[in-house]
Amino acid sequence: MEAMPEDMWTSYKNLNKIVNQALAQPSSTSLTDLELCLRKYKQNFASILKNPTRNERNRAVLLAGLKEGFVTVKSNNRIMLSKDLVDETLIISDMYDLNEFIALQLLCTAQRQLIKHPGLSRGLVAILLYYDGRKAIASTLRDLFQVTSGFSWETDVQKEVTSLITSFTQSLVKDTNILWKILDSIIGLDISKETVLLTKNRAFGPNKQKNQVLELFEDTRLALATSLYNWSAQRGLPSNIIIKLIDILSNYTSLEASGSIDDVMMTMLMALLYSYDTSVLQRRVDNILVQNLNIINEIGAAQQIHNAIYQVEKKNGLNSLTMLTFGLALANLRHIPQNLQPFISKVIDYDEQLVDDAISKNVFEFMYYQILEVGILYKNEFFYRRMHRILTDFIEYMHSKVSELRGRADDTARTVISFMKEGIEPPQNLDNNFEMLMRCIGKFYKKNRAGLSLCVEFWGVEMKPNCLRSTTRAVSLFKFLRLAGELLPTTLFVPYLKMIAGLTSCERSARNAFNLLKQTGLSGSMTLSWEHFFGSLARYYSFTTAHKAEARKIFGDLREKSIKVTLKKGINVEIPTTLNEKISINIELNIDTDSENTTEHKNIEMAQAQVELDRAYIRETAIAVPEFDGKKQHLER
Repeated sequence: MEAMPEDMWTSYKNLNKIVNQALAQPSSTSLTDLELCLRKYKQNFASILKNPTRNERNRAVLLAGLKEGFVTVKSNNRIMLSKDLVDETLIISDMYDLNEFIALQLLCTAQRQLIKHPGLSRGLVAILLYYDGRKAIASTLRDLFQVTSGFSWETDVQKEVTSLITSFTQSLVKDTNILWKILDSIIGLDISKETVLLTKNRAFGPNKQKNQVLELFEDTRLALATSLYNWSAQRGLPSNIIIKLIDILSNYTSLEASGSIDDVMMTMLMALLYSYDTSVLQRRVDNILVQNLNIINEIGAAQQIHNAIYQVEKKNGLNSLTMLTFGLALANLRHIPQNLQPFISKVIDYDEQLVDDAISKNVFEFMYYQILEVGILYKNEFFYRRMHRILTDFIEYMHSKVSELRGRADDTARTVISFMKEGIEPPQNLDNNFEMLMRCIGKFYKKNRAGLSLCVEFWGVEMKPNCLRSTTRAVSLFKFLRLAGELLPTTLFVPYLKMIAGLTSCERSARNAFNLLKQTGLSGSMTLSWEHFFGSLARYYSFTTAHKAEARKIFGDLREKSIKVTLKKGINVEIPTTLNEKISINIELNIDTDSENTTEHKNIEMAQAQVELDRAYIRETAIAVPEFDGKKQHLER
């Protein structure tokens, strides 16, 4: 009989352990173990998450084992298989199209692990181990791609280990088309279908086990997406993978009620954005890896990506963000050496068209409400740096677009003000792209959530004369702050201040913002200065104080009038303690003659009219003076 294969959980967990040990505690022994392990499991990586399929011969052997027993290779002993064990093996084999012997080994391992999972049956533990093993190999691939040498980051892993892993991953990508297989695996991992499969086969146990299975499933998807992102950030992606990513993202529909993007899709988006990140060409143009970027070295790659962006069937917010970022990537290529531009010279001219189309699709509104809401953006340093680069590249390379958006914002402000004066609701289709750009900046840098203090770059031109720096990027970003605050219309006042507040998330930038607002009349706007702010607060205080005194005088006069009316006419006017109460008038008259009765009734009507006037005055004053709440103790002051 042929040897039994290893079960998926034990082998993949050992693989993950050996790799992590070599990365964390490198030694000659761990390096040798790593090399042997990588060679042994290369085929498993090459067919990532693809199970060895069912085998009719193996199934027949298992069924025969119910009567004749099952012979193991190691001990050469015949073991009788129970019907329950065979049934569970066949169920797992059918569920996952898994080789029957591997399913049997998984159940045997689950039997040994039962002590660690009290309350669960052998079959439920086997399901748990199945998903844990898949997560282990996906996580191992992620770590190997992360350690691979490239141009976005460098690790502190020992040089020999890095060299071995880089050689292995290069071979894996070149020989096995693993990047495409990763994409196919991510698409195939559908949580809804998996839940139906598990429910149908009663593979869900208690809530804890169910949650563990679903969490392992999502962790596996995220590990695969991160593997793709790691390779993209370090080595770039070939054009066919980029085009496939564009198509996947354009067809994405959020499962959340809010429409927010999940971590897996956000990671795939970052893989796409890094695949054509050309900013590295300015930082490390002498690096041979940089010079071999697919977008500049692969013939027709840039043109194919451009075509793919416009040929997608569904154009959603992610598609507009792709347009913007690819347009900025092309704009950045204008600044690289001519010898690196042989295959992209014709495509570079599409940069402004791409940015215009992205703006027309409200890309900044999509970024504000969707992209900047994703928590993983602020947890991953390189996600955060890429988004920072997008915002700053737009300001640096698209001066004319920024000025144009500001002009449109002024037109929008005038339209809104004119409609409000007429008491009419403004149209809903007014251009708000400049407002959303400022809100995006304020939201992204707020509270310095990534801890990188990248907002300092906006203040690269220091406010102190002896600290001026004149880099083009620093000047462009600071000029943007000045431009945004020039002759600021009322509709942009709050977004501008939110942007300034977001850019003060670290001590140095806060100091610069203070100096900016300290200069009275900066950028032609008297409203954007500390003098104006504190003056407004002082005037408000004076206004409310004066109205408090006036209100006290009004209520004093009203009290005197009410007393006079009570004494003279026998009308008891009770001043209310709150404005919601009605003023009551009690009449006590002992008049005998008709003439006196008529006169008294006229006096009553006059008194009632006066009370109504006073009550209206009270209401008006209370509205003008927020501090007054109509309570009795306040009336007696």
